[in-house]
Amino acid sequence: MAFPFLTILSRSMGTSVEQISFAISIASVITVLSPFLAQIGERLGKRTGMISGMLTFVVAGLIAFFSNNFFGFLFGTLLLQLSINTFSPAMQAYLSDHIPFEKRGMALSATELGWPLSYLLLIPLIALRIEQWGWNVMFLIIALVGLLFTGIILLQVEKDPVVIPSKERYKLPFKEIFKSKNAVFGLIMGFCVISGNIIVQLVFGVWLEEDFQASVTQLGLVSSFIGAAECAGILLSIFIIDRIGKRRGLLIGIAACVLLPFLGLFANLTFQVTTIWLVVFFFFSEFAIVSELTIVSELYPRARNTYMALYAMMNAIGFGAGSILAPLAYRYHIQGNMMSSMVLYAIAGLFLLMIKLPKTSSSSTLETAAA
Repeated sequence: MAFPFLTILSRSMGTSVEQISFAISIASVITVLSPFLAQIGERLGKRTGMISGMLTFVVAGLIAFFSNNFFGFLFGTLLLQLSINTFSPAMQAYLSDHIPFEKRGMALSATELGWPLSYLLLIPLIALRIEQWGWNVMFLIIALVGLLFTGIILLQVEKDPVVIPSKERYKLPFKEIFKSKNAVFGLIMGFCVISGNIIVQLVFGVWLEEDFQASVTQLGLVSSFIGAAECAGILLSIFIIDRIGKRRGLLIGIAACVLLPFLGLFANLTFQVTTIWLVVFFFFSEFAIVSELTIVSELYPRARNTYMALYAMMNAIGFGAGSILAPLAYRYHIQGNMMSSMVLYAIAGLFLLMIKLPKTSSSSTLETAAA
């Protein structure tokens, strides 16, 4: 929510845009702690992991709201990222434990609607509240919403048994995870898909402005189209990924993201054609990202909470790598970005083909442990 309001936040706090961006960047880096935070859910139950994440969410909002200064914003933003890194893997692992792999695509895909819907519905609402009450009110809203959902989880989500033997209770599962080829292939695949997406996402505005002299209004309109396309990609995954199969669905998304940059290298691109190209690319890219989530949820069920956190960490590293590679590739103009993106998606597809998916349903960690 901070991205659209960087100038407002900096002006309100008496700081620079660079300082606000720094706070957000530091919060992103803290994602590397995800696998360690996941041990809460791994050892005390995924429900406990979700509650811990939500309570951290509440504390983060209250700190930023009551401090009403840059340091409160910085600390609150760090805690917000920690809360996400605690809650999301626990939530994804909990759903995966309770929903058979054959039916899991719809549920996990639906959880990804939060990102595009927040831009379409909540960001405009937050903008109105900031204008009336000040920047820190959005953190109070965060705290109140966090309290509401903490209560819902406590009352409605059933406790899940902890299946880790007592002698392994304090043993970190990282070594065993990295011994599994499936698990490693899944992490590399996630890194490549996110990197390939970010390489195009970071430069499309510069591309449109330099090649077609696009105005700010046109860039905003294209961004809206891309947001709608990403939302549509998630909706497509919700409705068809379980029907056509997870591997087939992800291969379709990856193949499209390999083919589109390849075609873009040789097409005669106008502003209108480029806009359509971007919309189609981000539609299939989001479809691939969300479809991938279902596959990786079954690659290491024995320590699913930890593995999903490692996957989130690799996504964050992929985001950072794409952010670094994008301007370097753009030295060769948009062709450099297209080629880089195409290669990364192709590598992701190769590792997908090497992954051995389960042939039978694995609906719970208890079943996996018993086996």
